Amino acid sequence: MSQVTSKDGTSIAYDRQGHGPAVILVGDRSENAPLAMELAESFTVYNYDQRGRGDSGDTLPYAVEREIEDLEALITVAGGTAHVDQVKRTWSTQKRSPPCSRGSSTTDELDDGR
Repeated sequence: MSQVTSKDGTSIAYDRQGHGPAVILVGDRSENAPLAMELAESFTVYNYDQRGRGDSGDTLPYAVEREIEDLEALITVAGGTAHVDQVKRTWSTQKRSPPCSRGSSTTDELDDGR
């Protein structure tokens, strides 16, 4: 586990694995671990605990802007450009929502040529 400090001083915990274009998985690091392992075959995956979850800090007051700043900090760690994908879990099925972006992230479809 590694950590990056967000703009407001909150420590954000993440794992990095694999090689290739950067992908940031938004959600719960432990729940996303199986997907991160699979993606790491073709991408450099940054799998992090959102603020207030897992090993990440939780500086109050909460605001959506802080979540965006957390992503910006991770994008910087990833070299300035990354695919960002929020992983949602509903019942026992896994669905990926459309990628979200802010700042220097890219939101192209993940395509490793397979």
